Amino acid sequence: MKLRDVMFLTHPTPHDEAQAALFRKVAERTLAVPDTWEVVLSAGNDKKETWTRLINERRLGGLALLRNIANMRRAQVDKSVIDAGLERISSRWLLPLDFLKARKMNPEFEREIEEAMLRSMAQRELLKGRTLLIVDVSGSMSATMSSRSEFTRLECAEALAMLAANQCEEFMLVCTSGNDSKRQCENMLIRYPKKGFGIIDQIHQAYHELGGGGIFTRQCLERCKDFLGDDFDRIIVISDSQDCDYPDKRVPHPFGRHNYVCDVSCETRGIAYQGVWTAEISGFSEHFLAFIAALEAS
Repeated sequence: MKLRDVMFLTHPTPHDEAQAALFRKVAERTLAVPDTWEVVLSAGNDKKETWTRLINERRLGGLALLRNIANMRRAQVDKSVIDAGLERISSRWLLPLDFLKARKMNPEFEREIEEAMLRSMAQRELLKGRTLLIVDVSGSMSATMSSRSEFTRLECAEALAMLAANQCEEFMLVCTSGNDSKRQCENMLIRYPKKGFGIIDQIHQAYHELGGGGIFTRQCLERCKDFLGDDFDRIIVISDSQDCDYPDKRVPHPFGRHNYVCDVSCETRGIAYQGVWTAEISGFSEHFLAFIAALEAS
C-alpha cells in the first residue's frame, strides 16, 4: 500500500492550486526524490563525495551526523569537514546517549563531540538553587538497561549526571555504594565535578574504587547530611531500585526542600516510599530535570 493508492481510495480534495499540483505529482509518480543521505548512498554515489557535499550544504541533521561519523571515517572524509559538521550541531533535542555512543565509536573526535554536546545542553533551562546529586555506583548498576541495550544502568546514570552538571545552578555530587557483608554504606564526594565527558570519567572512577555491593539509601542520606549539611533546595538520587539498608532502617529520611528518586531500571518495585519523596521518576529520560523544574514551579 503506497501513498498513491491511499489517495486513489480516499479521493482527497485539494485546498489550493499548490496542493492540487502536489496530488498530480503523486498520481503521475513525478515527485522529486528527496536528497537524503540514505537515498543518495543507496543509489551508489561516491561515499566520500556524498558525505562531504551533504555536510557542506548543511543537509545532514545532527543525529544523522553523530551516527555516521564512523561511516565517514571509513569513507576517508576529511577531518576538517567532519569538524565543521560537528561545530554546527546545536539541537536541544539530541540525547546525552547520542553523544556518548558517538564518543565510544569515534574516540578521535571526542573533544569535538563533547563541545557539540555542551552547546546543545546550554540551550536547556537552568535549575535554580542548590542540588545534591547522589549517583548509585553499586554492583547492579553494571547491568545493561535491557537485553538489546548498548548501555548499562551506570552509563545512563552518568548521562543524567552530565545533564545535571550543566543545568543545575549549583550542585554537589556524591557517589554511593556499600559493603553487603557489613551492611554499611560507602560514599565518595566528588569535590570538583567536571562538565561534559569528564564527569562520566569521575563517576566511573568512583565505581571502581567503591567496588560492588548495594545502595544503602538511608545511611547514605544520613552521612551526607552530617558531612554536607542540610541546606539543599533538592536532593536527586539516581539509582536502580536496589535498596539494601537494614530492615529496621529501611525508610530513608531525605532532607532537601524537594526530594527525588530517578530509577533508571524501570523496576516494578523501587526504592521510593509513599510520603517520603516528592516524586519518583521511573525510567531514563533526558527531560527529568525539566520535569523537576515544572513540578517545583507548580
